[in-house]
Amino acid sequence: LADVHVAISAGLARYLGESEGFDPASFEIVHYGIEPGPEPPPLPGAPRLAIVGRLVPIKGHDVLFRAVAAAREQVPGMTLDVAGDGPLEAELRASVARLGLEDVVSFLGRVSPVAPVLERAQLVVVPSFGEGFGMVALEAIERGRPVVASDVGGLPEIIDDGRTGLLVPAGDAASLAEALVDLASDPGRAAVFGAAARVR
Repeated sequence: LADVHVAISAGLARYLGESEGFDPASFEIVHYGIEPGPEPPPLPGAPRLAIVGRLVPIKGHDVLFRAVAAAREQVPGMTLDVAGDGPLEAELRASVARLGLEDVVSFLGRVSPVAPVLERAQLVVVPSFGEGFGMVALEAIERGRPVVASDVGGLPEIIDDGRTGLLVPAGDAASLAEALVDLASDPGRAAVFGAAARVR
């Protein structure tokens, strides 16, 4: 009975069409926005990654851990900060131990505000299996950080693939590892992506 349907991304409109029977063309797309903050600090010199989000299955943490284990074969200094809490914490800590990443992955718990975590990172990773929008990706590019993200939901509307970050298939640890190595091993390219991300 509504006169107008509003979706926060074209990806969400497509999902609602597939799952709920809406006509995706009936939606007005209104993306989330955030106020730009002060100029962010430059990227760190170390290959430090960050993931921010609830510790729940849809966020893809386990895929990221496997990707980091593989990527470290080519970028041995790579580390990962995990910001967030949730029901999977014990299981994810066990995955980290099983992969031998205890000295690589730091669980920070729930962090607010998240800007300091993003600013310490060379790359921000959003390996989700689904995202209606992807607020963390928006917050990361506002802080001038390149993003490696899954090609799902609203994320392709935030990340300009090959210009402000890289998009990979969801759940594909090998492709994610390749993208992480691609940017983490080339700080100059990562810095160019981060600057373009800030402008976007």
